[in-house]
Amino acid sequence: MRILHSVFLSAFMVTVGFVQPPRPLEFRTISLNGNKGGMLAVVDGQPRLVNSPSALNEWTLRETDKGWTIQSRLSRGENEPRYLGVDKEGKVTLVAEPKDGAYWKLTRKGDRMTSFDATLQALGGKFDGWYLGFSDEVEQIEKGKFKYDAYRVTLSKKPGPRTNLHIFIDGP
Repeated sequence: MRILHSVFLSAFMVTVGFVQPPRPLEFRTISLNGNKGGMLAVVDGQPRLVNSPSALNEWTLRETDKGWTIQSRLSRGENEPRYLGVDKEGKVTLVAEPKDGAYWKLTRKGDRMTSFDATLQALGGKFDGWYLGFSDEVEQIEKGKFKYDAYRVTLSKKPGPRTNLHIFIDGP
């Protein structure tokens, strides 16, 4: 009886150990690819879709009770976080604090663990439900010996080819 009691108690403790509140999901991404084949990056402190691996293109997507935050830095040398957000005029920018305009709805397509297609929609405010996308106008960027094309990150009222993203996960 003592052995049976110990087995029951051990099984109970293991079960209780696994019953924990779900932790927020967090993805460390290598890139968020748009339909132009570029990656979401920070160029001169602004979010851009670029076709160069030399641009800063690491993002952390974190699920919160208000929606997803999308975090990067202004430059490789700066560790202070910046969050992808939408200002009152609808411009996609980087902000210092996750507040109104810096939360997103992530709609994941497919069930692959290392990468997946998705759309991101702004949550709250005047642009609630609008999709993160990219402009058609190309900008030529020159950084030292690197030259590459860049596209402004924009919002679109409706989904379309420029709002489809592919998210690569470096690790949870």
